[in-house]
Amino acid sequence: MRRRLRIFIAEDQRMVRQALTIFLEQDRRFHVVGLAATAQRALEGVAEVEPDLLILDLDLPGGHGLDVLAALGESEARPWVLVYTGHADLPTREACLRAGADGVLEKDGNFHSLAAWCRDIAGRLADGHLDRARRTGLESAPRRAAAG
Repeated sequence: MRRRLRIFIAEDQRMVRQALTIFLEQDRRFHVVGLAATAQRALEGVAEVEPDLLILDLDLPGGHGLDVLAALGESEARPWVLVYTGHADLPTREACLRAGADGVLEKDGNFHSLAAWCRDIAGRLADGHLDRARRTGLESAPRRAAAG
């Protein structure tokens, strides 16, 4: 069996965290390894469990998602980061991508775009094409999703 994509979710709304977890765990390629409701807990949790992917809301108590991105930096140990926000206008998307996000998706209550993005990451991981230190190989598919 292929290794499952280890996902950490940083989202302030409990119901959204729960819904995302339930939805993602239905796919055998994904495993939610951690949850956080605040910016500080997101940073602590990512350091603790070392996920492959961080799904990051921008509006978190104790800090903004852009602060989390800045704190994660560009180290090899940094997970891939998908910003999942209700504020995905063009300036916000551009700011997230400049800050180091690997993709940006609009929260629309429909998780199918999110799942497609995660499946792309999981497929690349399983095929050995996912190198955290070399992000350029992934930009096309998730960034197309970010533009939508």
